[in-house]
Amino acid sequence: MAIAKTEEGTKIDFLGGNNEARIGGNSLLIEHTEEGEGVKRVMIDCGALFPPEWTGLDSVIPDVRPYLGYKDQPAEKTVDAMFISHCHEDHIGGLVHLARAGYKFPEIYTSSYTKELLKTAFKEGHVPAENQPEVKVVSEGQTIDVADNVHVSPFNVSHSTVGAMGFHVLTTIRGRTSAGIVDPGDYRMGESKVGPGFEEDKFIEFLKDKPVTHVLLDSTSSDGTDEYLVDFKQAVENTLEQVNKHPEKQVISAVISRSIQNLAIDLETAKQANRTVFIDGYWAKLAFMAMQRSGIHDYDDVVYKSEDLKNANAKAYLAKYDRGERYIIPSGAFAESKKGMKSGLYKMSEQQKVTLDKDGKVKGNSKGEAGHPDFTVDKMTLILARQRCIEAINGKQVRAMYNRLAALGATIVENRSGNNTGKFETALMQRTGHAVRSETKKFIELIVNNRKNSSKLVFIPIHGDVHQLANTAKVVREAGGEPSICHNADEIKVWAGGTKKLEQKPLEEQRWIAVQSETLTGYAGGASQYTYTLVDKDFAKVEDLMVVRDENAPAVARDYASRALEQAREDEDNYYVPSRKEVHAQKEKLSRKKKKELVRKAAMAAGLIDEKGMPIGLKKGRGGR
Repeated sequence: MAIAKTEEGTKIDFLGGNNEARIGGNSLLIEHTEEGEGVKRVMIDCGALFPPEWTGLDSVIPDVRPYLGYKDQPAEKTVDAMFISHCHEDHIGGLVHLARAGYKFPEIYTSSYTKELLKTAFKEGHVPAENQPEVKVVSEGQTIDVADNVHVSPFNVSHSTVGAMGFHVLTTIRGRTSAGIVDPGDYRMGESKVGPGFEEDKFIEFLKDKPVTHVLLDSTSSDGTDEYLVDFKQAVENTLEQVNKHPEKQVISAVISRSIQNLAIDLETAKQANRTVFIDGYWAKLAFMAMQRSGIHDYDDVVYKSEDLKNANAKAYLAKYDRGERYIIPSGAFAESKKGMKSGLYKMSEQQKVTLDKDGKVKGNSKGEAGHPDFTVDKMTLILARQRCIEAINGKQVRAMYNRLAALGATIVENRSGNNTGKFETALMQRTGHAVRSETKKFIELIVNNRKNSSKLVFIPIHGDVHQLANTAKVVREAGGEPSICHNADEIKVWAGGTKKLEQKPLEEQRWIAVQSETLTGYAGGASQYTYTLVDKDFAKVEDLMVVRDENAPAVARDYASRALEQAREDEDNYYVPSRKEVHAQKEKLSRKKKKELVRKAAMAAGLIDEKGMPIGLKKGRGGR
């Protein structure tokens, strides 16, 4: 009987990112087969898609389960290494959600900055320590030999954050090139003001010994023209001009917190305007601290540092600085409003829903459920509205938020883009992190003129909706290149000089993993529950997958805890728990963590919770139900 010959070659599977009128979920799989060497796989990014607000979902993730192990179960198709281009949610969000659920990832390679942000994302996403994958730092000039026939080399790119990378993936068969794939991730041309970025000379040097057969092209800003290009210096000058027009007004400028390039524009503007900055928002503060740790820029002289304000006390800040001295950077500019998780700017826009005191100050409440508990927007406020409207995601919400702010009397200046509301003055105050048409053309020319080999090149638009992918394909044709448009779930075979589509899964058959979170009430320390569901293209449920409870927050019911301490001594033979007297004797010496652990053990011994901390009800005769 004849033995079937192994089908050799390199394939690209577009798991997510090339969407039908949606943004996000970026993930790419490169699979290489060589007879006698088996199959090797590399995954680049594992992001989350931003679902419309009406769905009630937190995130939507490409269904990558076949490529990941689950707890003790091996993967159907093992991935040998994973590479993360940068720290934005649409590139790492899926990784966080799936790790929390117990899926196992291979070794992950990324920049030092992205590694630090990943660690924070794992913590904030309640990923248990045992589920967190190993993350290794890689930098430009290194090559990771995934296998003898698969090699990945990172290169620096400029983006709206720090530490963004592109990758060259080289595959070989019996020592000869099978494919040379360039994936720049999210990129733009020109220098990066914050951290290492794309440098043309270094990129040319990078290419000189590397064969290139296929080039992936970020399509997010494919409809953008040079009209919207602005460098860091010009963005600061334009922003400063707007601030100086209103010297008596407080400035409120919301940026996407992980857009560090644009955060730096605000900080530099405040510095030149001789204003002091209040950073309001957890992720924005993290971004600032990351800038400090990296030694990239030091804006301590504009971010207030006096002893009475060191704990970011908004009331103390407002009391100390007059309106014309303030420059307030609140959390998020994306008009987030899901499940009460509202951004700072969104809360400010809801000011009319709360009571004002005699001075016109928002009274609000401790939770900030309506209006902002500290900051008031009125006619003495200048809003620098940086976030563009993306119709499929946030167009309606952003316009409504800006309208509410305007109704409060605020002067609003939008960043000039192709997605303005058309109601307010505009200015070029920030630069997109994605290449516009002229930059895409220049990137193509750099590769054509400087790559090692001379075979025909194929260009593949990625990271965009159908319209954006088509725009990039048009640029490729204008530059004399050959484009290949691929959508989610498309699988292609690639080689020097060509591509071949192997599988085209219809949109109607595509499946995604949806994640919906809720906070559980009545639990000491708080607890969260995450529901994972398989959904179709319309976000309709196809299948329930799993429910994951946050095991990092103690799930011990408050009313259980006191009874458990009383009853636990009955189970000393099975599980030693200190008596109440012992606990009180050590009260001043015990750490908070230790005290929680004592309560947990007591509740377990009493049969009130299981080993994971989940309530199981009280046993008969022990005060149970």
